[in-house]
Amino acid sequence: MEDFRSWVDGEPVDTTIIPSNNKIFVASWHVKVVHFNAHQTRIVRDTYSQMLGGGATSVWYNKLTTIYLKETAYEMDTGASWKGNIRRATVTVNLPFSISSATPIRNQRIAYDYQGWTKVKPGQVKFEGFARPQRHGSTLVFTRTHFKPNESSDIHIYWPIPDGRGFMGEDYAHGKD
Repeated sequence: MEDFRSWVDGEPVDTTIIPSNNKIFVASWHVKVVHFNAHQTRIVRDTYSQMLGGGATSVWYNKLTTIYLKETAYEMDTGASWKGNIRRATVTVNLPFSISSATPIRNQRIAYDYQGWTKVKPGQVKFEGFARPQRHGSTLVFTRTHFKPNESSDIHIYWPIPDGRGFMGEDYAHGKD
């Protein structure tokens, strides 16, 4: 993760980087303590850039054909440590290309087993997450109110890389919540 910045009620706050217990998916976390008085509403905002992840899968009709995927994610379930529900969450993801469509996919395992990747055109993405996103050019905006996040709330966005050469020369996604 790069360029991580955090604010509480519009004021910049420092974060502490701590190593994750799960090195497979996340190497470390930016952590801060936010105090809430009884019935108080606070606005917490984080922005950052991250390298895009990816993987490879083969197509069912020809195991010798490999499809390369780019992937970016936001771990919404980290908010489960908060007492009570999140009143409103907005996660904005800026991808390095214009998005023509965003369709749901049920989970990461399904994403890599999905047999339709060869039919996905440039600009089309598959996603999972806590809400259906709104599309605006190269941006997806996920919004949900009054919920307690869990693993199924995590956002994952996938798209194929044509010929395994990369997608429009960009390898960064930018997010904010």
